[in-house]
Amino acid sequence: MRKFFTILLFGALIWAIPFATFLLAEPLKQGKVGPYEYLIFLSLIIAVVFFGIIYFKNMFKGFAGEGLLVGILWLAICLVLDWLVKYTQLEFVPYFLNHGFWYTAIPLVTAGFDLIAKRKVW
Repeated sequence: MRKFFTILLFGALIWAIPFATFLLAEPLKQGKVGPYEYLIFLSLIIAVVFFGIIYFKNMFKGFAGEGLLVGILWLAICLVLDWLVKYTQLEFVPYFLNHGFWYTAIPLVTAGFDLIAKRKVW
């Protein structure tokens, strides 16, 4: 149960950090892709790496693919929170194609951490 709560908490925090960046960096937005969007994506990757390190730091047991499962759960949490808070007026598919696609990097990072942790590379 504690592990599940940790996954949910980290997923919410991974969403909250780019959302806070979104709110703070709003003045940089100039209508087209630029530093604003890259800053939000960078904050997402930093959050995933940070919480991924914490989650997988002492994990040398567990089932194969746990990193991918955790990443998919974090992806789902971020997509649902993002869509509910910012884009409820859009249908989900247009939202995902325009804004939510960046969250697909989450399972890639966590699957990599899982491989590193299981092989005791670090």
